[in-house]
Amino acid sequence: MKQSVVVLVLLLLLPATAHAQSADEFNQTLLGDGPATISQAFTRSYDSSAYTFDAQFPTQERDRVGCGVGGGFRFGARTAWHRFEAGGAGSLRFSASSSYDVMLFAFKTTLPRGVKGFGTNVLTSLECQDERRGLADELFTAPMRVAAGDVLMLATASFCGTSSGACNPNATGGATTLTVEFAADDRDGDGVADGADACPDVPAAGGCPVVDPVPNPDPDGDGVLIGRDRCPTIKGTTDDGCLDADRDAISDAVDVCPTVAGLGRDGCPQPLKATFSNLWTNYARGSRVERLQVKAPRGAMVQWRCKGKGCKRRSATFPQKRSAESLLKYVARNRMLSRGAVIEVRVTAPLTLGTYTRFEIRGKRQNPRRTDRCITAANKLIRC
Repeated sequence: MKQSVVVLVLLLLLPATAHAQSADEFNQTLLGDGPATISQAFTRSYDSSAYTFDAQFPTQERDRVGCGVGGGFRFGARTAWHRFEAGGAGSLRFSASSSYDVMLFAFKTTLPRGVKGFGTNVLTSLECQDERRGLADELFTAPMRVAAGDVLMLATASFCGTSSGACNPNATGGATTLTVEFAADDRDGDGVADGADACPDVPAAGGCPVVDPVPNPDPDGDGVLIGRDRCPTIKGTTDDGCLDADRDAISDAVDVCPTVAGLGRDGCPQPLKATFSNLWTNYARGSRVERLQVKAPRGAMVQWRCKGKGCKRRSATFPQKRSAESLLKYVARNRMLSRGAVIEVRVTAPLTLGTYTRFEIRGKRQNPRRTDRCITAANKLIRC
């Protein structure tokens, strides 16, 4: 597939009354000089040594710059945030070189430029990467699909600890170079990106063939002309003329899971990746639970089920209010569970595959038998 690649100087665009900004000031700077329509590459260099968490949102920002990799979480400080706007569909990837242990994050945002906020209602996590631990650079992320009009926040951070509460805000920062590459779609392969091509399905120099003027009808009446309508007999709701049956902002023409809404780049739900920290003291006739907590994104719904001797609450449902929630209040005061007792915990959130974990108390001085599964939108348990 041919693509037009233009390397642009990174511009710092500010409101007329704003003071000089630095890259750590959230949602101020814009990569490039406007929404990217054609293929482009951006670079930005800065020194994050003095960057800090936003004073208005210290807890929220710490929680959002956490990456669940390798069976645990790693968090970052010295954050730098960059706003990218897509003027056409394509794929985006980014990397960073630095003098410290750098981490990468990507979020989809609904915030207008200049507005601050780190809540899950305005920032949707798309990607986090910390593959090269302890090294100065991070490799390119896997390409992320973006649609016309998408706005992404790309962030770099310095590793500061394995929990947001224990994050060292004085973690080392330093010289950093962010590299961002946007590959615009060009489905007819004529060298003109779809976002700038009036005839994206007809290969021709300049985008469209030079012909005598003729009407370009819209037979299905969806406002997408026949030359670029991928579903010309269906009155579509997306910019390619097709429907979006599951309303997840991914056209049915490219949605791998068209009947199930998902946050994945292919339109499918992705695992929520909730985790359970647990510790037991085991006896012949049961086990004493020393620690049992669920770690999940704030706002996720947690369902507790317990049966057998030692259960204080048989069932409970609550929203995740902190990054980690203790479940000890639902067992007896002595925290002893008899052999045969069963604990089941489900954690769910919209557009994701939920997390299910089951602990069966075995006694005989053995740890409980643990079962882990993912939960589908139809509430079925499947292997992750």
